[in-house]
Amino acid sequence: MSDTRKELVTILKQAFVSESDIGKKRTIQTIITRAEMGYYHDFKSTIAFPKMQLVRDLEIVGLFDISNKVKNGEFDESPDEDDKKQIEEDLKG
Repeated sequence: MSDTRKELVTILKQAFVSESDIGKKRTIQTIITRAEMGYYHDFKSTIAFPKMQLVRDLEIVGLFDISNKVKNGEFDESPDEDDKKQIEEDLKG
């Protein structure tokens, strides 16, 4: 599986270069910035459903091929050690 902060960013940068519409380029750049910050990450995000938001954002600019990869789980992350500790703490209440 790929990480939204790395592999997705690489793919989005390629889409950015290929896009000619300036409005879409701005939106793609926003998605790239959010992805780099962990906004779409399964465990690092501050939003409840980061992948659903990512799919929505990608489809707004017509990046359906990337959106389908997200839907198929290609960018589902596994928790790292910090994430596991946080989950344990959250479960303890």
